[in-house]
Amino acid sequence: MVFLLILAFLTIWIMVGNNEREPNWRLALIQALIVWGTYAIVGTEILSLFSFITRSAVAIMWAIPIITGVLWGWIWLRKGKALRLPIVYHRDSWAGTILDLLLILILIVTAVVAFFAPPNSSSVEMTSLSRVAHWAQNQSLAHYATGIETQNSNAPAAEILQLQYYLLAGNDRMINMVAWISFAGMAA
Repeated sequence: MVFLLILAFLTIWIMVGNNEREPNWRLALIQALIVWGTYAIVGTEILSLFSFITRSAVAIMWAIPIITGVLWGWIWLRKGKALRLPIVYHRDSWAGTILDLLLILILIVTAVVAFFAPPNSSSVEMTSLSRVAHWAQNQSLAHYATGIETQNSNAPAAEILQLQYYLLAGNDRMINMVAWISFAGMAA
């Protein structure tokens, strides 16, 4: 069900990119990442108010922007407007093309490593992952009893995104993708 996160992001990116007369897809990518992350945090906080952070509730939460995007696209096309998709601008020189290909290769290799390598840094094992597991078990972002106080006192934004992947994947295999997404966003 992790595809819901990806599909929601692509939907937001297309909606943001089509709101400009001449879209700047790189800027739209950054804006879509901001909207996507904010939606994840606010939506999880709202679910947490009702102790309803479950796999099905998170799946429904991510279905909302997808359905909204489909309705927006349908209305957009009924108005007779063209729906533009993200365009990758290629450089005219060989050196630019080689640099683009190297960047794509680096992104693919690091995505494969992030996907297959289990989360194993000390900060993830001591703070983030245990925090995510507590939240999933308690179905809430509320504070919990712990001997490591940083689990309750650190800002939770990255861990909330990790919680989304944890719940939708059903395991911790996708936790590294949060760091990879920020890496890929910086490469844009």
